[in-house]
Amino acid sequence: MTKIIKNVWPKKKNISNLQIAWVISISEIFLNPKNEVIKMSEEIIQPALAKNLRKIENEEGFEYESDSSPTPQRPVFPDSVMNREYKITINRLLTI
Repeated sequence: MTKIIKNVWPKKKNISNLQIAWVISISEIFLNPKNEVIKMSEEIIQPALAKNLRKIENEEGFEYESDSSPTPQRPVFPDSVMNREYKITINRLLTI
């Protein structure tokens, strides 16, 4: 996670809890083998982001959750749609 954070925000000295939770959430969604379709949107990221931010703020640990449910099946959208939704989330986090 540290390498990902350093690559996303190379010049920032202090990364907010929200940004750390965002990186963890994106990684969990992309790496969950139960997800048949990988698509990022605010609707998909919000529950994971809220859960991970709460864990950070409450100083809870992060463990592999083998019973974690997959992201609901979503239709595959053209790259341009996915990229636009993904960029909206990224831009909001980069300005924090």
